[in-house]
Amino acid sequence: MPFQDLNREGAIIMHTITGKLPAITKDTDLSHVLGLCSLMSDCWLSEADKRPSKTPSGENSGGQKVRSAALLLELGKMHHLQSNNPAKAEVHYQEALDIATRTKNEVIKASALFYLGEVLSLQSKYPEAEQASAEAHQVYSRSGNDLGAASALYNLGKVLLNQEKNLEAEKAFTEAHETFSRIARRRALADGSSGDSNLGAANALCHLGHIYCNQKKYPEAEKAFTEAREIYSLLGHEPGVANALEGQGELYLAQSRYNEAERALTESRKICSRAGGDIELARTLWRLGRVYESQSKIQEAEDAFKEARKLSSAKGDTVIAGHASRFLASLYSKTGRDDEAKESFHHALAAYEQANDPDSRARALLGLGGIYCKQHKLPEAEEAVSEALTIWDSIDNQTEQVAPLLILSTIYGLQSRHDEERDTLIRLDAELARRNDGDARRADVLIRLGNYHFSQGAYGESENCFSLAQAIALSSESPQHEGPALFGLGTSYACQRRFGDAEDCFAGARAAYATFDDQKDEARALECLVEVYILQDKFDEARVACAEARDICKTLGRPMRNICLKTRKPPSNLEEMDAAIQSNANAARTAQDSLRAGVLTRFGYDHLRRGAFKDGEECFRLAQGISPGLEMAHERGVALMGLGMLFLVQKRIDEAEPCFVQSRVEFASIADGVQEAMALDALTMLYNDAGRIGDARRTCTEARNIYLRMGQPMSALCAQSWQRLQDSDK
Repeated sequence: MPFQDLNREGAIIMHTITGKLPAITKDTDLSHVLGLCSLMSDCWLSEADKRPSKTPSGENSGGQKVRSAALLLELGKMHHLQSNNPAKAEVHYQEALDIATRTKNEVIKASALFYLGEVLSLQSKYPEAEQASAEAHQVYSRSGNDLGAASALYNLGKVLLNQEKNLEAEKAFTEAHETFSRIARRRALADGSSGDSNLGAANALCHLGHIYCNQKKYPEAEKAFTEAREIYSLLGHEPGVANALEGQGELYLAQSRYNEAERALTESRKICSRAGGDIELARTLWRLGRVYESQSKIQEAEDAFKEARKLSSAKGDTVIAGHASRFLASLYSKTGRDDEAKESFHHALAAYEQANDPDSRARALLGLGGIYCKQHKLPEAEEAVSEALTIWDSIDNQTEQVAPLLILSTIYGLQSRHDEERDTLIRLDAELARRNDGDARRADVLIRLGNYHFSQGAYGESENCFSLAQAIALSSESPQHEGPALFGLGTSYACQRRFGDAEDCFAGARAAYATFDDQKDEARALECLVEVYILQDKFDEARVACAEARDICKTLGRPMRNICLKTRKPPSNLEEMDAAIQSNANAARTAQDSLRAGVLTRFGYDHLRRGAFKDGEECFRLAQGISPGLEMAHERGVALMGLGMLFLVQKRIDEAEPCFVQSRVEFASIADGVQEAMALDALTMLYNDAGRIGDARRTCTEARNIYLRMGQPMSALCAQSWQRLQDSDK
């Protein structure tokens, strides 16, 4: 015993204070604690920088090394489980592992590897954690410790999940579940005690349920969550029951079984509230908010997201705080509260930065970029989306790169950065073709790429893109893309005067849109079909299509294009034409004027095609002069366009120019952007022919801006003129 010669406590205290400590180096019973005494003395030094930063492992006899490894293991657990300091715990576990390896102590080696895997995972050092957990499983298995082996497999599964190695994680959890279940059955037969093993089996089942849910193996997921919930209930383990219910809620949400999801998550919420698990409660509330949002219960969703954010922030769970803020931001965006959405996205970004969660941070940046796009703040949108893409590139997450590339291509198009738009779309198509798992998205990209080529007058390339998009739509689960693909093909064929092919495509597009009850686009396809029929002199078919388009437009409450005025076959002479117009005597005066102007204009174009310029000029002038009111601006604009074309064909440039200028004015007065752009196209053609390059540049730029503003591809004439102007600048 130390101080064995002293009999009074006061004397012992005085000796200790004055440093008169007993010598232990010569005492065989006390010499083995010399290292520990020295360590404790150093730890009590008044100068902090002279205190040791780590515990020495000891280099004495073999027995002392074993005791040092065990001590280091316990010190690691202290920092790991009590002080929440995984970095310090890692140092102690590693030193314990080194000593246990040198002394061939398999028991301590397995434990050190097991806990080392846990703290490495807490620090997001997943490759190292995977290696440690796998080695722990091997050592436990080699020593016949089935429970340790199952626990190590369970930890390995979690680490693999964090690296998105889902198939490997599934294998680890499946084996862990089987081992835990086997141990539980063996213990139940032996002494009726199987609690720990059953708990491990239930935990593994919960993770398997989430993996199956992500793989869309919904029956397997439901079975796993149900079995886990039953085990937890038998054990009286309320946190486990809540966890299984949370998994069921996630599963039902993925299947759009919203009422069942709400019931499961509401029950989980009650258990978490009763048990006082704020972190688990925050996670459940986040999922419940998503269910409410899917049910259009906007206020309930907002309240759930806010409460989840508050609880998780208070408990330091920055990942769930970020998720709650991000989903709240999306909710605000959907309800038009863009400023609140931006603020919430910034909250999410800060939380993810603190949590060191780059993937979720990229998702928040993508959402923020969408808000900026919505507000037409394109530079800010580009910055946010580009940063998201850079993050996903840096962590090699190719799965999520499609969405930001799509948004960037739209931004480039709106900014007239067409080379970057084209390159981005080509990159997208190549990536989706390589992965062969994104048919719907690839069809969408091909349609956009086809529209780009069409706007540049590259009809061959656009036709290839639209045809491939149609083939994908017919052979995959993306039939919604068949209509846009056929419509694009029809437009391309029409511009090449392949009217028969265009007719087939527009008819097919109309049928495809009707399948999805897309009345707006169905009417658009019908209007194009009317125009193609007229160009082939199929007036009966044109009238039928026009009537169908008119009915749809009436249902939608929007006016239809005046293309139906052209469905009347031109009469053989002016007297017959006037007689036809006069037969509508019961119609209102404006309707009579509109009809007469339409027929006159159609007749004028017919004379122009036959080269009867004098008769054509007479018809166009009559149509132009019928009525000066604003309600006839469209008819006057169309007649002036015809008159200008007639003069242009005859090289009467000075007379053609004012016709096109005035036509542009008429269309602008009624905000008819398409026709205004066409008038500008005609002026561009006139100025190019006359060698007036400056004027051509001005009108081509104005037309192009109109097309971009409307979100429509440029006409072939505008695209070709723009390209020539760009080439001349180089």
